[in-house]
Amino acid sequence: MKLRLVKLLVLVLSLAIVAGMVMLAQLLYQKSAGVKKTEPMTAINLEQPKGSYIADYKAADDYWHLHIKGGGMAERVIVVDAKSKTIAAVISVR
Repeated sequence: MKLRLVKLLVLVLSLAIVAGMVMLAQLLYQKSAGVKKTEPMTAINLEQPKGSYIADYKAADDYWHLHIKGGGMAERVIVVDAKSKTIAAVISVR
C-alpha cells in the first residue's frame, strides 16, 4: 500500500514539473517573440547648443525619446523617428 502511494506521489510531482517547464517555455517564447529588432541608428544632427547632453533615453515603438539637459536651455525631450531618422518633435518646459 505504501509503495503505491509513493508511486502515485512521484507521478503527480513529475507531471507538475513537466507542466511547469512547458509553461516556462511558453512564457519565454512569448517574451522573445514580442521583441522587435531595429537596425542601428546612423548619426543625426540633434541641433542642440554646445554643452547639451543626453541624460536619459527610452525606446517606444518606432521612436526614441531623448531627455536632453544643459547647453544653457531648459530640459527638453527630443522625439526621434527611428525609421526616417528625423526629429519628430521637441518638447520643453519654459
